[in-house]
Amino acid sequence: MRIDEFLRRLDAGLSGPRRRRADLLREARDGLADSAAALRARGVPAAEAERLAVAEFGADALDELIRDYRIEIAAGQGRRVALLLLLIPAGLVTSDLLWWRAPTDTSGAGDGFLALADAVAWLGYAGGALALAALAGLRGHARRRTDPRRLIRALGLLALAVTGAIWVFGSCAAADTLAADPAALTWPPMVAALLLLHGTQALMTWLALRTLRDAHR
Repeated sequence: MRIDEFLRRLDAGLSGPRRRRADLLREARDGLADSAAALRARGVPAAEAERLAVAEFGADALDELIRDYRIEIAAGQGRRVALLLLLIPAGLVTSDLLWWRAPTDTSGAGDGFLALADAVAWLGYAGGALALAALAGLRGHARRRTDPRRLIRALGLLALAVTGAIWVFGSCAAADTLAADPAALTWPPMVAALLLLHGTQALMTWLALRTLRDAHR
């Protein structure tokens, strides 16, 4: 098998972010090209040098190599999900600071609003803490060279659960605020917060679903 054919088969077996796949394939191509060049320097014909380089790289274990690359891609996506989850507590702190300067009076907020706000806060902080634990677990898997897909699947499910709950509770809290004071919608930070909420939740949901899909392959 020549280098180009081997890389085509390898690429066909991979999924995930295009840039990450391209980086892995580029690394594989560079390694194969260097190996083939060393063989040619020893007098091996070009075609045979490519076949020998591919065989040494792992042509007979292509399925296993694809599996290893898939795990590496999934681990990278898992890290991105965890890092995005860590942004939620930071966003909660920022929102608290914004409310201090809000033109809307929240001192008389009802029990429903306060319960929703507390639920969003606890979910965000719990999600951030679990994301830190997941990052530590992924580093441990990388050091031990073990399969992290079970952890990655759990992280994806966690992200979906936290994202969905925060979206529901956050939307209800925002609706409660607007019902009490429709003028709040004219306050730019409120508008920005609503857009950021929906945008972040959409991004998190998409990334978590993609991570779950790739981790199950």
